[in-house]
Amino acid sequence: MLPREQTELFEKQFLSENACLSVDSKGRKEPCEPCPLRTCFQRDRDRILHCNSFRRLKHKTQVYLSPAGDHYRTRLTHTLEVSQIARTISRALRLNEDLTEAIALGHDLGHTPFGHAGERALNELSPDGFHHYEQSLRVVDILEKDGKGLDLTEEVRDGILKHTNMIADTKEGYVVRFADVIAYINHDIDDSVRAGIMTEEDIPKNITKVLGGSKSERITTLVTSLIKGGAESLHMDNEVSDAYTALHRFMFDFVYTNPKCKSEEVKAKDMIAKLYDYYVHHIEKLPAFYMNLAYQFGIDRAICDYISGMTDGFAIETFTAHFDWKTYAERRSMYLPNSYSPDWFGAEQVNLAVRFRDAAGALYTQYRLIALADTPYDMQDGIDAVHFDSANDLENFTASLRTMTSGQTCTSRKLCAPRSIRMRISRNVTRARQIPKTARDFGKSAARMSCARCLRP
Repeated sequence: MLPREQTELFEKQFLSENACLSVDSKGRKEPCEPCPLRTCFQRDRDRILHCNSFRRLKHKTQVYLSPAGDHYRTRLTHTLEVSQIARTISRALRLNEDLTEAIALGHDLGHTPFGHAGERALNELSPDGFHHYEQSLRVVDILEKDGKGLDLTEEVRDGILKHTNMIADTKEGYVVRFADVIAYINHDIDDSVRAGIMTEEDIPKNITKVLGGSKSERITTLVTSLIKGGAESLHMDNEVSDAYTALHRFMFDFVYTNPKCKSEEVKAKDMIAKLYDYYVHHIEKLPAFYMNLAYQFGIDRAICDYISGMTDGFAIETFTAHFDWKTYAERRSMYLPNSYSPDWFGAEQVNLAVRFRDAAGALYTQYRLIALADTPYDMQDGIDAVHFDSANDLENFTASLRTMTSGQTCTSRKLCAPRSIRMRISRNVTRARQIPKTARDFGKSAARMSCARCLRP
């Protein structure tokens, strides 16, 4: 007997009558040869674990946007917590743990960058609306594997689609819905305490009396109540359910609408809105795969597919590449004297740094130069990267920079920004043979420049 067949026999003998057995699956859209080792639901779980969208979850925000600490939840850690809670419930109720795990791991694959702020932004912008649970299904059906999709079973697809505000066709899908709300309300409390927005003592006593005074106690109470309700009805008792509702209301008033969170959300929504508008008017800038999607499903859907698949960092990088999101004057205010003051390096060296900075800044708009660094301008690191639309722009910029900084000297290699300038050419002139030799040579030698004198012809 094959290992898969042994597992299927075990399911028949051990699992509850409310469980969805692997052998009773409705199957896939594209039938395939059964795996000798894994059931169909185990196979779905593995397909999700190894897909690109799942890996990107580690760089997507849960609640707090770009937090400074290392221990805040991401969309990936949220997914893993949901999976753990859901499996615990399914195991206790003798439901199909493999099906539960597959649904849990795939339920947030369609989430946007910047958490629900990004989702709300796309929902407002898209004529057809945008919901992450619908997008998660679209990811596994269409977007993964270069348009082939993951070809998951109907039961997993149904659970992914209905995990937010619908009743799934299987008890396992319904379990994931409960696990999702149990996980996020408790880890949001944990992250809010870490962020200094609240303390555990801020939670009303009538809630902690029922649910407990710590994350572990609350999760245990909620899960235990759900298990006691049984697999047939899957509900919490009234006292626990009322306490949970009160806790959710408290979090909404105390955290989710807190100005500290909302201020960052406004920035995120504005960034998503500008990216959406940019691609509406520059559809040709979409990658080839999404251009094909635009032909099949319309421009709006393709843009939503592209933006929702971005990680937080990639969305910021893309936005920065298309927009002068901070004026040069705003950036300049961050540069000096905080990082490089005369007290540290000497007035002469600082003046040189300011001279070079101003020279580059004066050419910033003229040549559509974009500094991709989102940190304050560091003269030690130089310009992080610069982007030009053509090789001619590169040559014109270097010539102008030579003129504006000619005669300047620097006695400190530490303050010599030109030595670490790195020039980047846009994609249409990427190949070296397309770039004039003078510009090519300057780009190669820029990293070796030791002072402003090196900018002379």
